[in-house]
Amino acid sequence: MFFSVLLLIGLAVVLNVNFSSATTVNQTNINNSTHTINNSTVSNTVTSTASSKTVKTNSVSNSNKNLASGEPTIVNGLTVPQLNDGISRVQTFYFKNSRLPNYVSYGTRKVLIATFQKNIATAGLSLNLSVNGLTVAQLKDGISRVQTFYSNNGRLPNYVSYGTRKVLIATFQNNIATAGLKLSLSAGTKTIDTSSVSALAKSLAYGSSSQYATAQKIYNWVRDHITYSFYDGTHKGASGTLAQRLGNCCDQANLLVALARAAGITARYKHGTCYFPVSGNWYGHVWADLYLNGKWICADTTSSRNSLGVINNWNTATFTLIGTYTTLPF
Repeated sequence: MFFSVLLLIGLAVVLNVNFSSATTVNQTNINNSTHTINNSTVSNTVTSTASSKTVKTNSVSNSNKNLASGEPTIVNGLTVPQLNDGISRVQTFYFKNSRLPNYVSYGTRKVLIATFQKNIATAGLSLNLSVNGLTVAQLKDGISRVQTFYSNNGRLPNYVSYGTRKVLIATFQNNIATAGLKLSLSAGTKTIDTSSVSALAKSLAYGSSSQYATAQKIYNWVRDHITYSFYDGTHKGASGTLAQRLGNCCDQANLLVALARAAGITARYKHGTCYFPVSGNWYGHVWADLYLNGKWICADTTSSRNSLGVINNWNTATFTLIGTYTTLPF
């Protein structure tokens, strides 16, 4: 019995010690685990994961910081505003010199034009070397033709032609201004001598490239400088009409025919009864024909609405022709 009691007591002591030891170990492990986590020295696997998380956090933080600050795009050390400034200067140079510059300067730095073109392409930018679809060479060609027209006619043309395309003169002037170009309307202008019919014809023929061009200048001058006056028949003749800058259809035709013949252009008179839509009346009327490029071209200078070869102030489809004359009989 006594032995049994001792055995039970001994077993109880052993169990208590094991329990306390286990509890202590477990508590120690918990404390050590907590301590280890706080000091970031957990197992290699955990440490690696923690490290990975830290890197990702830092990466996201840096990315957000960049997005928030609006960091500018830089190509070859140049910001977009600097590239745009270079584009503007290159285009100005191109329109002035009809070629690209060798380089683009940024302070003391010089960027070769080929490199600059690659830089702006990388930034999604480009050079615009035309205006309204016209290159600088085409614009300069148009300027030359406009200045010649002005020199010959004393006024600007209504439009500038490029093949079948016609650019209104006001639009053309805006286009060349955009390109930094301009018209020079004084250089090369010849003074028109109106002292006599022959002197005027010689002045108007000056600089013409063809007989048709001379005829155009003669027609325009009479139309634009002789005021229409209503009366019957010839009163002033060619010289009197030139001197007074005034004439009816007969005298305007007299001056036009005389100028054309003085310039070596074959001319004749036409006489008919014509319907004038603006007044709604039929009148006897006289105009001229000029023989150009192997055919007769109508020439009625009595209205600003008309041009060489085109009559708009009376109905050409309904008139009655009375006569064709070398010399006007009335």
